[in-house]
Amino acid sequence: MNISTLAPIKNLSKPSEMSPLRSPRDNDSLYKQWSYIAEIANNDNKIIQTVNQIIRELNRFESSLGQDFGFEPFQIYNSLQVFSTASAPDPAWRNAQVRGGYVYINNFNNTNSYVNGTDRMEQYAYNNILPNPPYYNTYTVPTNTPNYYFWVENSGSLSYSASIAGSSSFYLRASATPQTPDGLYNPNGWQGWPSSSSGTYFLLGWCDTSSSADKYLMRIRQVQVGDILFAAPTFTASVCENGNLSTYQIYGSLLSTGSV
Repeated sequence: MNISTLAPIKNLSKPSEMSPLRSPRDNDSLYKQWSYIAEIANNDNKIIQTVNQIIRELNRFESSLGQDFGFEPFQIYNSLQVFSTASAPDPAWRNAQVRGGYVYINNFNNTNSYVNGTDRMEQYAYNNILPNPPYYNTYTVPTNTPNYYFWVENSGSLSYSASIAGSSSFYLRASATPQTPDGLYNPNGWQGWPSSSSGTYFLLGWCDTSSSADKYLMRIRQVQVGDILFAAPTFTASVCENGNLSTYQIYGSLLSTGSV
């Protein structure tokens, strides 16, 4: 909206006392008041149109913010992306954070189901607010990388990506080659990549710093769009204990299949 196009309020002459003795052609005569009233109404309508235009612009601006900051659990995001330009500093346009979320395996327990290495906003995952400081647990994606993956690993092994290690055994991992361990964000490596049937690895998505590098724009492909719900396969086994038959439900993960 161009502010210079706003309709100005026209200055009207001040009404004066009328007299039936004045000529009907006089501007202040009773017979000319319809013109005065019409001019007031016309200027009032212009003001209303201008206000409506401002409201439409504000609504459009609000909608664009919602698209950029519509957070959800495990969303991969760049908090500066909405402000990036062709002169964006490097590596700011390649910095990624991951929204906090919960991983529920077989039961719901928020105490130890958060993920180390996220922005730790799991309790406020859907709120449009950033952590303090806003660059908490930042991952710098390498340049010219079409697929830089983010996933959750259920291992309990620490890495420097966990700024605050607590009771949770879930850790955020990141790498362009998940199957290969490294000393950065992937100390163990994804065993059996790209299979995720074991209940140990959960893919969140990936970043692309290759397709739009000339625009300083990191493209993000999201896979996980909410808290992770996973139930491990179960089977039952019966054993004799002190002369009594007891049946147990056992949780497990499929490692391999074959003929017997």
